[in-house]
Amino acid sequence: PNDDCADAIALTLPATEFGTTLGASFDNVPSCYSLGGLSTIDGVWYSVIGDGSEMSASLCTSGTDIQGALSVFCSCGNLTCVAGAFNNCPAISSGAEVQWCSESGHEYLILVESIGAPGPFILEVFPGSTCDGPPAPCPDEFCGADHCEDAGPVCPGITYNVDNYTATSDYLEALPNGDIDDIF
Repeated sequence: PNDDCADAIALTLPATEFGTTLGASFDNVPSCYSLGGLSTIDGVWYSVIGDGSEMSASLCTSGTDIQGALSVFCSCGNLTCVAGAFNNCPAISSGAEVQWCSESGHEYLILVESIGAPGPFILEVFPGSTCDGPPAPCPDEFCGADHCEDAGPVCPGITYNVDNYTATSDYLEALPNGDIDDIF
């Protein structure tokens, strides 16, 4: 049921969620961990509301039976990576855990992936201590801007992953005074 980002299962903090990647489909999304590029792995989605603390998500439990990876994004519409990791659990040979400074009231999406064979896992998500600095703003106001006049602010230091496949064409024409005007 949570195979797509739009169908993410909402978690309440603190959360312990039993899940599986068995039967999950391919997610064509940016990779948020050191493999880089696009994720070519099957995964399932969860969501959590930030509380202003340094939050953590972990697959580092003995009930996790996958070689797992975690990616945390700001939103489905504009998948901006917040944190990601794979195979970094100190006590077990598989799994992953990530930490990020959350913005209070903001929804974060967590993608759980199996790097190897699919299987069961236990996802734990916890609030943490106060963040050392301010959380990176998530660019929700930028999502869906198909025309120049609809564009929101672009925040310095934030990576925007933009999908232009659904955008309409903007034809620009120079006016006699040198200004540019949209022609539709």
